[in-house]
Formats: sequence, structure tokens, C-alpha cells
Amino acid sequence: MQILKSILLFPIRLVLLPVRLLLLVALNFGGAIGGFVEIVMSILGFVMMATSAFCVIAKIIDGPVFIEMFLTGAAFEAIPILLIKLGEEGMLGLMDLLGRV
Repeated sequence: MQILKSILLFPIRLVLLPVRLLLLVALNFGGAIGGFVEIVMSILGFVMMATSAFCVIAKIIDGPVFIEMFLTGAAFEAIPILLIKLGEEGMLGLMDLLGRV
């Protein structure tokens, strides 16, 4: 029975090998591009948060606008990082699933 199972799974493994390789390449490119996006969005978020603080100190804006700008800056920093990490974990999980076949 084990020999029959191995014989039947061989073509499936052979077909899934290029899929796993493509996922690995996509994971590496996604990591490189994700790192660049993470840096750019972190800089933009920091600038927005710092600008909102300076505007409150200079009394250019009031409290609700400050809170909105500050939370938007925090979202600019946090959301891309979250999406990048979720994408990486999803690809790694899919590669693990395909590796178990």
C-alpha cells in the first residue's frame, strides 16, 4: 500500500515543485519590496505624527484635528507592516502545506 501511495503521489509532487519554487521567489521579492515600502511608509507616518505635534504646539490646529492627524500617521506606520507580515506568514504557510504533500 505504501508503494502504491508513493507511486501515485510522485506526479503530484513533481507538479507542485515549480509552484513551491515560484512561491519562494515571490516571498523573496515580496520581502525586498516590502522592506522598501515599510521604510517609506514609516517615514511618512513619522512626518505626519511630528507635524501634528508641532502644529498643536504652534496652535495652528485644535485637539480633534491633532488626534486625527496623529492616528493617521500611526496607521501609515502600522498597517503596511501588518499587511507585509500577514502576507509573508500566508506564503510560508502555503509552502509548508504544499511541502507536506
